[in-house]
Amino acid sequence: MIDFNAYLKEIEKAFQSKLATEHTYRPFLQTFVESFDKDITAINEPKRRTFGAPDYVVRKREIPLGYIEAKDVGKDLDKLDKREKEQLKKYLDSLNNIIYTNYLDFRWYVRGEVVSTITRRIYLLFLLHSYLRYCLKHKYA
Repeated sequence: MIDFNAYLKEIEKAFQSKLATEHTYRPFLQTFVESFDKDITAINEPKRRTFGAPDYVVRKREIPLGYIEAKDVGKDLDKLDKREKEQLKKYLDSLNNIIYTNYLDFRWYVRGEVVSTITRRIYLLFLLHSYLRYCLKHKYA
């Protein structure tokens, strides 16, 4: 599995170019998702279906596991415009398993309900907690 820090560094590098768009970051997320298991593929821009076209369909071998819809880096997932709200509603009404992300914050929905939210802050707190536990265990000062 790719280290989340490596993923974040790729996002940051592209963001700092000041030339990046929402689509610039897609290969980084695809690589990160696929790094979890050798049999997982994240298909970018799958064929449009009746409910629309989420940015990725995630599959294990040929079995669909879920979908991912990605918005631009920095997009506040709590402040969607009218079109984005309608799009999300269609996805939540039609798909049982979807992650909604801005590449840094992730919301996982199952049957239309949020089951987990991971933000940069939560990740950084987890990293700090892990660091402190490691230091205490190994008596590093």
